[in-house]
Amino acid sequence: CEPSGWREDGRPEHILVNDPDHPVARGVAPFTISRTDMFAEPFAVPKPESVVLVSHWDRGETMRSGLTWTIERGRVVYLRPGHDAFPVLFHPAVRRVLANAALWAARRT
Repeated sequence: CEPSGWREDGRPEHILVNDPDHPVARGVAPFTISRTDMFAEPFAVPKPESVVLVSHWDRGETMRSGLTWTIERGRVVYLRPGHDAFPVLFHPAVRRVLANAALWAARRT
């Protein structure tokens, strides 16, 4: 899987909740990460069951940033927000999404 574009510029990423009824989105409202990298579509992955989150940047780029699949008996979650260049894992909404994703993947929701 590879995004079509990438930029490490430290600009804000705005994240919308596209599927608010999905367990990965439970308790998550739209949020902004003040400094992050930009990744853009097209993103070559299999068609997801749900597009839970969608990110966009002020320069107009958009990317599906929270995707889910069920493969046989397993559950897979892809979460794009975050990269090693910026400390986004401290953002409360990112932590909530990660916790929700772990519970969903473990079939605890």
